[in-house]
Amino acid sequence: MLLIPAWAGLTACGKDNEMKRYLSAHLRSGGSTINLWPLLFCVVLLGISSPVLRPQNDASGSFNNRAAFAGMWKGECQDGKPFVFLTLRSTSSAIEGTISLGNVDLGNSTGNKGGSCTATTPASHDHSMSIKNVAVDGQKLTFESSRGTQVEMILASEDTAKLRFPGTPMEDASFEIHKTTF
Repeated sequence: MLLIPAWAGLTACGKDNEMKRYLSAHLRSGGSTINLWPLLFCVVLLGISSPVLRPQNDASGSFNNRAAFAGMWKGECQDGKPFVFLTLRSTSSAIEGTISLGNVDLGNSTGNKGGSCTATTPASHDHSMSIKNVAVDGQKLTFESSRGTQVEMILASEDTAKLRFPGTPMEDASFEIHKTTF
């Protein structure tokens, strides 16, 4: 039997009686039981399809990969002067940052696979430009400076990476950079 408290404001006459009779009949006929089969079916279906429903890595990479690149990086020529300052920030969905490139003399470009250089004008934070078209692929970060220079950064360890400049005469050379504080 359905009990409706007095505070519910229902009286025992007219439409209220009809509602009580309907609810009582509905509850006695099994209307109060919940059929869990549709819910169980949905849970099983979600469990089976969960590998398909997992988010795919986008061009900006997963958060853990992006976080490994975050920080301030510096590359120095053999003369001890900086040729690059790179500042990277990992956000919830991408990597943002700036790069400052100095003017360098690379010497003999055909024999310079190790990335040796001499800074004619060292990199300066005053000349930093934003990076764009950032993509993470495992331990490799690729991006362009706002002037269009393509850059690849490949992590070698937590605080060391190799910097490459594809599409330039030095595309086969790699330059070592280190995570640091400025």
